[in-house]
Amino acid sequence: MAEAKNYTAYCGLYCADCNRSKSDLFELVAKLEQWLTVLKFEKYAAYKASTNAPQFAEYPAFLRVLNAMKELTCVTCADKADSEGCQVRKCVIDKGIAGCWDCTSSSGCDLLTPLLKAHPCLEHNHKCIRERGVDNWSAQRGKHYSWD
Repeated sequence: MAEAKNYTAYCGLYCADCNRSKSDLFELVAKLEQWLTVLKFEKYAAYKASTNAPQFAEYPAFLRVLNAMKELTCVTCADKADSEGCQVRKCVIDKGIAGCWDCTSSSGCDLLTPLLKAHPCLEHNHKCIRERGVDNWSAQRGKHYSWD
């Protein structure tokens, strides 16, 4: 199953499970932003906030979130030409291994610790990859996000 190999990140996450990999979402965000600009929605929101809909006063905060969402689009670590930005990727490449699952220090690794807060599946995924191989592990992967 080549798909599993293509979507397996160096850290042991399955890229296709990540919110950031959902290109359709980011296309919709861009379209929404275009529409809001064309409609001069900031003026409409200000008008609505002054009438009977005070929640529209929060429109500037909504725009900040929308802009932050645009920054979340994904560049998978395997496709990125340099290791800038992902210290896990750099570490794996420097060690000459396929991924964190091949590292004897992956359990308790300082580079993986920040990921574990949102992605409790890492150690489970590493075990699955070691047992089944990078081509055949994905059907047994753990839940991607802690809130799933």
